[in-house]
Amino acid sequence: PDGETALSLAYLATPDLVLLDFDMPGLDGIETLSELRRLPRGSDARVLVISGTASEKERWRFAVLGVTDFLRKPTAPEDLVATVSKLLRLQSTP
Repeated sequence: PDGETALSLAYLATPDLVLLDFDMPGLDGIETLSELRRLPRGSDARVLVISGTASEKERWRFAVLGVTDFLRKPTAPEDLVATVSKLLRLQSTP
């Protein structure tokens, strides 16, 4: 529901895949991802940003943090499934 909760879970087990919004209560998506990247293996996590409010400036900031996959809200369920499937395939590729 928010960046602080996501990070508290990531401290317990660094995720392999993160679905992230830019506009969240508390920490925004960029702040959350910046902190996640500092964790052990945090730079290995694949990230999909799903946002209706991220401007080109925010997309650039996400790109600096290693994000290449974006979906705009509202997102069709089949687009979300296809993108997550692609990311999971890339994740399993050595």
